[in-house]
Amino acid sequence: MQDTTTLNYHTHGATDDLGPIDAKGTRGLLVHDTMAFTSEGVPLGLIDVQCWARPEKRGKNPVSESGKWLAAFEATRTMNQACPKQLMVGVGDREADFYDLFTLAQADGPQLLVRAMHHRKLLDSDLSVWLHIQRTPVAGTIEVHVPARGGRKARIATLEVHYDRVTLAPPTNKRQLPPIPVWAVLASEKQPPKGTAPLEWLLLTTVATATFEEACERVAWYTKRWGIELFHRTLKSGGCNIEQRQLGTADRLSACLALDMVVAWRLYYMTKIGVHAPDLPCTVFLEEDEWRALVAYSRRDHKPAAPPTTREATLMIARLGGYQDRKGKSPGNTTIARGVAALTWITYSWRMFIDAHGPP
Repeated sequence: MQDTTTLNYHTHGATDDLGPIDAKGTRGLLVHDTMAFTSEGVPLGLIDVQCWARPEKRGKNPVSESGKWLAAFEATRTMNQACPKQLMVGVGDREADFYDLFTLAQADGPQLLVRAMHHRKLLDSDLSVWLHIQRTPVAGTIEVHVPARGGRKARIATLEVHYDRVTLAPPTNKRQLPPIPVWAVLASEKQPPKGTAPLEWLLLTTVATATFEEACERVAWYTKRWGIELFHRTLKSGGCNIEQRQLGTADRLSACLALDMVVAWRLYYMTKIGVHAPDLPCTVFLEEDEWRALVAYSRRDHKPAAPPTTREATLMIARLGGYQDRKGKSPGNTTIARGVAALTWITYSWRMFIDAHGPP
């Protein structure tokens, strides 16, 4: 998944080399990052990060606002070369809908899945992809979880699914580029809750989509894109508070960002792995001193026979962060962040005890 976010440092008047991040002239930095997820939504780590300040004058931008997608896709290709047997799919939101990216994805390596923004023309037809796919039969329906966002409540949406293989005609200003065969998947909500805008996603992908089940899988892949937005929230909020950093230059903020992004990923990983791989030993994210200190504090067990599972350890850490074990509600990244901060001091105390008195 790749996405762009802004870091707001408008109140940091002493920080040099920042640039505008919106039309109002708010000062800060832009970050375009690419994170690897499993198909279940577990974050595996960052593949690529681009960070820059927009120049005051247009035309002197050190990072192309569209080229960031191409650079991130090339980084995904490099990762795919290290894991050639693994299917890797670059996923982007509507901003990623430009023809050069589809052209790049025709070469060997990673595949592409993008939510359409433009009404692209079909080859040898007057119809756009949107009109064509709307005229195809409904293949079935799928339910997707829509997370809470802003004033919107979380809900389950039922979407009608259409799909077909199409060939995109090159844009009029890029006729030298070849036509591109893709599969189009339309997922649209016909009966949204009252006062709620219906969901409608037209997804274009280079991954073969010949059955309804495969079309549903492409929709499921796209829903995992929300994960990178949650990662950005962790980076900015209680997990790392990156926008609260007060450093003298943009370069120093970028160096700090590099560390905070690793921390934010680790917090997010801990939250997800306890749900999707609950029976793994917690040694996948805790060192021996950490899990022994955690068990000693939480269970008053100084000689555990084995490390707890990821699910058990995640819940113990969450309780340190104030988690109340409410039915049906898993701990979030901010709660885990508070718990990890508490565990840090508990582990320091554990190590001091060992140094002074030996193992219990």
